Amino acid sequence: MGAEILKFSGFFDNRELLKDFDCLQCKQPISEQDVSEKNYNLWVSDYANDISKSESFAGRVERNLTAYSLTFWLKGVEHEYCPETETCENCCERFLMENMKEFAGDYYCLSCCQANKEVNHE
Repeated sequence: MGAEILKFSGFFDNRELLKDFDCLQCKQPISEQDVSEKNYNLWVSDYANDISKSESFAGRVERNLTAYSLTFWLKGVEHEYCPETETCENCCERFLMENMKEFAGDYYCLSCCQANKEVNHE
C-alpha cells in the first residue's frame, strides 16, 4: 500500500486544503504561495482510487453526454521546489533559512537564539 505521484497541472476545487499538509521532503508546510504558484506534487494512493461514468441528456445539443470522474485518495503533498531550510543545532528541527541565524558555521532557529539570550541575561 504505497503512493504514486500524480502529475496534474490543472485547476481543482478546494486547493486551499493542500495547506493542511507538510512537504514530505523538507517537512515545511505547503503555503498559500506554493498553492497559488502550483509549487507542489500530489501523492495519491496506489490502490484506493475510483473511476465513475455518468450520462446525461443535453437538450441544447440534443444528445447524450458522457462524463467520467476520477476520485483519488490524497496521501501526501510535496513541494516541486522545496524552500531552502537548515536544521537548528540546538533543537534539531528544520526551519526556513529566513528564520535562522548563523554562528560560526552552525545554524540556530530564532526561538533557540531568543532562549539563549534570556539565559545569558539572567
